[in-house]
Amino acid sequence: MSPSEHKDVTSINDAERDRIARQLSRYVPRITEEGFPAARVTPYEFAGHVLAALYRPRGSILAVPGVPSDDAVPDKDVVAALRLVPDAREHLDKIERELIEHLKNQGVTWDALGAELDRSANAQQQRYRRAGGTRTWPTRRPAVPRLLGETVSADCLTPNGAERRAAAFVPDPDPDTREPRWIPGDPLLITQARRLLAIYLMAAAAVETDMATVDHWVRNVGQLSTVKKALQQRPDVVPRGWLAELDTIAEQPLATTHAVLRILERALLS
Repeated sequence: MSPSEHKDVTSINDAERDRIARQLSRYVPRITEEGFPAARVTPYEFAGHVLAALYRPRGSILAVPGVPSDDAVPDKDVVAALRLVPDAREHLDKIERELIEHLKNQGVTWDALGAELDRSANAQQQRYRRAGGTRTWPTRRPAVPRLLGETVSADCLTPNGAERRAAAFVPDPDPDTREPRWIPGDPLLITQARRLLAIYLMAAAAVETDMATVDHWVRNVGQLSTVKKALQQRPDVVPRGWLAELDTIAEQPLATTHAVLRILERALLS
């Protein structure tokens, strides 16, 4: 079901929505002596203000000067508020849809999202569909060749070997759609992430360390200097240009480097 199909058939047009907003504007408490324009309140919010008025006893401490309370709310205003409910529902569905899509783009699984919201993965997916969501995401990453042994394999001591290993974890974006095959993120950042992982793998091979160390480097942006020192231990095999690339990454905006490292974190998830 597309968002347009999901739209409630009783939704009203803009002119009617504005007319109801003007009718119900007196239910919005003034926040300054002069008040504020009704346009600052989205039409669907007026329904909530009318409901609040129905539960606000006249003369009580909860009463708001100039705003109707309980029995002072005429039925015609309650009916007008009801006419705005489909708009409110559609707007909330859009918010829910886009929040879910943001988390899915960040690599959050349906299982993890459902657990946070006390739902099963299947129930969470159904909830997204009921909110008008139509997008899909890969349910799992493809099988990735594991690095042999506890230490990073020696073939990573060559640029081609390190790049080949990195490409297994961080594939290129699809050439037709320019969308990442299974890792969400900007294609340019994904390309940088793959190159940075190749540099990390060569550094790990240079000091004969393991993937746990690579994972530590990925999760800590402050480890770029440590990676550089590791590379400098093998000037006989490390291309001089790779050291320059690492310096460029270290000098770019920190937010960009963090985004690249977050891509690598998701790529290295087993």
